[in-house]
Formats: sequence, C-alpha cells, structure tokens
Amino acid sequence: MVAPSQERMPAADPTIAPPGPDDAVHRGTGHLRLLTAGAVVVTLVPLVVAVVTALRRGWLPVGDTAIVSIRAHDVLGGRELPLVGMVDPVSRPAGVAVSQPGPLLYDLLAMPAALVPGPAGVLVGAALINGLAVAGTALVAWRRGGVRVALAAAAYAAALLWAMGSAVLVEPWPPNMAVLPMLLYLVTCWAVAAGDAPLLPLAAAVGSFVVQTDPGYAVLVVGVLVCALGLAAAQRSTGVRWRSPLVAAAVVAALCWAQPLIDELRSPGEGNISRLWEAAAAGVPTLSWRAAVPAVARVVTLPPWFARPSYERAFVRTPFGNVLPPLALALAGLAVFLLSIAGRRVRAGRRGDRSARAALDLAALVMLLATVSALVTPASPAWGAAVADLRWLWPVSVFVGVAQLANLLRNTTAHRMRPASVACLGIVLVGATLLNLAWHDAGSAASPATRDAARVLVAQATAAREITGRVLVDCRGASGDPYCGAVLAGLVDDGVQVVVRDPLLVRQLGEQRRWDGRNAGAVVTVASGDRTRDVLPGGTVVARHDGLDAAEQAELARLRSALRGAFAAGEVRLNDRGRAVAARGDLVSVPDAAAPIDPVLATRLRPTSLAAYRREMVLLVEEDLLDADPAWRRSLDLYADLQDRWDRETATVVVQPVASVQDAAATYGGPR
Repeated sequence: MVAPSQERMPAADPTIAPPGPDDAVHRGTGHLRLLTAGAVVVTLVPLVVAVVTALRRGWLPVGDTAIVSIRAHDVLGGRELPLVGMVDPVSRPAGVAVSQPGPLLYDLLAMPAALVPGPAGVLVGAALINGLAVAGTALVAWRRGGVRVALAAAAYAAALLWAMGSAVLVEPWPPNMAVLPMLLYLVTCWAVAAGDAPLLPLAAAVGSFVVQTDPGYAVLVVGVLVCALGLAAAQRSTGVRWRSPLVAAAVVAALCWAQPLIDELRSPGEGNISRLWEAAAAGVPTLSWRAAVPAVARVVTLPPWFARPSYERAFVRTPFGNVLPPLALALAGLAVFLLSIAGRRVRAGRRGDRSARAALDLAALVMLLATVSALVTPASPAWGAAVADLRWLWPVSVFVGVAQLANLLRNTTAHRMRPASVACLGIVLVGATLLNLAWHDAGSAASPATRDAARVLVAQATAAREITGRVLVDCRGASGDPYCGAVLAGLVDDGVQVVVRDPLLVRQLGEQRRWDGRNAGAVVTVASGDRTRDVLPGGTVVARHDGLDAAEQAELARLRSALRGAFAAGEVRLNDRGRAVAARGDLVSVPDAAAPIDPVLATRLRPTSLAAYRREMVLLVEEDLLDADPAWRRSLDLYADLQDRWDRETATVVVQPVASVQDAAATYGGPR
C-alpha cells in the first residue's frame, strides 16, 4: 500500500515511464493491467460485430473502395506493384491528375486480401487497421498515465466508433480509414512531447500512413510532430536519449516513403510528388477564415461535438455553403476552450506534472493547426467543402477531449476517487460499445440502395458467359458513379483480365491494365441512369438493375413532361434564393437570373454535378429554390424522388465487339 504522504507527492517525471503520482501503482499491478487489456477488448467488440454483419449483408466494394480492393489484391497477387494511392479528388479542380501520396493502405490490406477469399479480405483488413489504431491509442495512453488515462482514451475511442457507425468502421474508403490512425498518431505525439522518445518511430509510421491515405491530413501531421518535438526539447528532461529513436524514426519514414520516391524517380514524365506540388500551387479555392473557424468549432468545441449526428450530418453542402454555426458563436466557443486549456495548463504546471502539461500544450497547438488545415481545405466558393475533406476534425476533437480528461484524472489523487472514476469510465465505455452493436451507416462510400443495386449487377455480370478472357471495361456513368468500380472489382475477383482506357483509371489500376487497342477481345460497358438507354452497336445486355419499376418509370415520364409545361407557362419559377443561385452562374437552365427556367435543360443531366445533384430540377426542388403554385408542390416532390432513384439505382452492363469502340487514341475529358 502506498502511504498517504506518497500519494500527495507528485512523482518526478522520468524519461518514459509513470508520469503521475499514482501511475506506478496503476501500471505495476497485475489486475489493473488486466483491466486495461479488458477495456481494449471491449472497445474492439463493435469492429468484430460489424465485420460479421457486413458479410451477412453481402458487402461488396463499390466506387473508390472497389479500386482499393483491386490494388490491395495486386500487392501480393503478382500484378504491377502500386507505388502511389488512388486518384485524389483535388485532381479536377487543380487540372492536374494527382494520386494520394502513397500506397500504404494497399500494402496493409494486402495480407488479409490474400488470405481471405473474395471481397471479404479488404473488409477484414480495414477492421484490423482500425482495431490496431484503437488498441494502440489505449495502450499509449496507459503508458503515459496508467489505467485511468487508458480507460479515458478507450472510452473516447468507443464514443468515436459509435459516431462513425458500423458500416464506416469496416469499409476501406480512404477518407474514413485515416480517422482512427490519426487519433493514435495524436496520442503518440503527446507521448513524444512528454519525453517518451522510443515512441518516435511509431509516430513516423502512423503519420506516414495517415498522409498517404488522405493528404488532407498533411498540415496536421507535420505540424503536430514538429510541435511535439519542440515541446520535448523545451522540457529539458535529463536522461532522455533521442539519437537512437530519431535514427529509427528516419529509417521507418524512409521505408514508408520508398514506393512514392521510386515512382517519382522512374516516372517518364512528372512523378506524383511533383504533381502534388503542382496541384498545391494551382490556386484551388479553399475555405475562407469565416468558414474555417466555424468548421473547427462545429466539431471540436460546440455540441454535439464529434457525436454520431455530427459525423453523419455535419458540413452539408448547400447552394449557400456548408451549414455552420455563426462566426461569433464559433469564436466564443474556441476562446472558451482555449482559456479552459490554459487554466488547466497552469494548474498542471504548479503540480509539476510534465505529462499533463505536454498533453494540454499539444491540445492547444492542435486546435490552432486544425484551423490552418481548414483554411487550406479545398472548397467551392459557393457550395463549401465536402465532409470527406474534413474528417480529420473528428480525431482532433477526441484528442482534445482525452487531453483534458487525462489532466483531470491525473489531478484526482485521493484514493477514494480512483474506483469511482474507473467505474464511470467503464460505464461510458460499455455503454458506447453496446450502442454501436446495431448496424448503422453514418457516411460510407455508397448508400444502402446503391450497394444493393451493385450487388445485383455484379452477380449477373460475373455469371455472364459473354465475359471471358481479357476485356476492355468502359465506364459511362456520371461523376462519382459507383457501379463501374464494383463491376471491375467483381470481374477481377472472378479471374477476368481487365484493361481500361480512361487515363484516370489507368493511373489508379496500373500501366499493365492500359488498353493499347489490341489487348482485349470484347468491350464491357457499364452505364447508369439515362445512359443505360443508349443503343450500343452489336451490344448484348448481360446485367441490369432498374431503380424504378415500369409504372414508376411511366409516372416519371409523365411528371417530367407536365413540369416542363409548368416551367414554360410560368406556373413554377425561381424564388429569391433560386435567383441568387442563378445570378452566380450555377444554373445551366437559367443563363440569366431574370430569364425563365429552360424546362428541357432543367430536366436533363448536367455536364457536371453540383454537390450530390445531377439534374437541376432535383436541385431546385430539394434546395427549396422554387416558387410554385400549391397544386404543383406534391408533383415536384414526387418527381425529385423518382428522378433521383432512377439516376442513382439504374445501371446496365453491356458486352459488345471491340471493333465497335473508338481506337486507343480516344480522348477523355478531365485532368491531364
């Protein structure tokens, strides 16, 4: 038993180990270590349940996750080794085709993909990566503060898992795959800032993975590590040996970045690193400070913080920007938060608690770096930023919470308070875990209806006798269409050799899959929405999924015709909000804000989508940009629902002779 006088005395902060007054007891007692291990196991339960549920629901990769699946199988499958990641969304606004900086996501998914047959391999791999990140977060927290701080980190991580939802936790979509590793990275940098030098190589490895998976984290990752090293240097701790950890971290970083460097050196033209610099200098519009500050406050300092409604609904893009809190409220929230951290920092300094000081200092710096990151986040001047580009806010919010709670727990030295704090943290941990056992989709790569349609399409395509040997896969879907990727992954998994001619797809799938005009025996065309009605010469439909039944299709055609007449007669017109959008030049169907809506252009597919909208008619209805006679209200809502379902859930796969396709020099629009 530790004497009361010993409990009140703050322990000297050694080079690595127990940083608080009671951590020596917490880390050295067997049953407390077992409690920490049990907390980690409980936190991981939703991941296991999510994998089982996803497999029972017939999960398959679609869209971007399908590309991830193909390349993960390539790593150990004897195909061309990936040297960079998938194409980054910034390519189109920058006008330069750039890929995510590195292939570490593919590399880490490669072993599960090779060991587990079918698409389930990458599903299991994603769960393993996220599980290791959660376990690592709790264990690094235990290393810094004992069992109570480990429980605090585990409870926060469990709450974040609940906010993300089951479907997100097991899907290898890059914007979501970087969230939990970033939390581990932040906690590891806290340990480094407190003088835990041996964890520096771990920070280098995890930080490299995060940046390669989503370059939107780059400012945070680099800035946090620099701040952590600066805080460690300011501590002037005696006995801390940095040389070996620094050398080991440099070696780890070199290994992590070897593949991107090889790509840069051996590329016949510009390598991906050069292209990334070029894209960064292209002047892509970003969030203004009036939007960046509320964006950070929306998740970090204002309710519901990082909780489930926020992960699913924050940063909705509208014709008038993201839905954000008022600037004054955001500034007040950030100021209160920073003042709270400063007050706790002063008290930690008086206690001589170096580890708590490092956590609070780093938390304040992370919030400032988060604001800088928001300022460089790509965004439409009118529509705002996509939530996928701001996912780093959730691990930032959780880390700031862990830092403050860890300081509070370390300041609770009374022996009678320890069991109560452990019990409260355990209740939160178990409660969040139980809530997250039910299946929930808070932001995966595709909607459940789209995934169901893709499942039908892939099953029919892989069973088609016409698709054999080597085929050219041609995508004719709208921007962001999920079906072509799903069919590609399904055919590759079925043993069909595929080639592509779209330069962006070639960049993602490797030069070995480039069509040279002679290396395919047939063309497999994947189309969606209205493009499924195109007549292809000599084509045979081998797979089809209709988003609407025959009666609904007839009703959609009737409504479209009726609404065109209503537009022409002026019975449906723009309201003040709609005229503001038209004056900005966003509406193809209204070239002049004072002109009437062109009924044909309003109901056609747009050349480029606006946020999630492919047709202006649906945009006008869903965003309340119309002023219509009461008799038309129900018709407008019904049209928007039917049209959206048709566009999103209708797809076909057609096989035709390769001679009917344009030659290999056919050009595609998009970044060079």
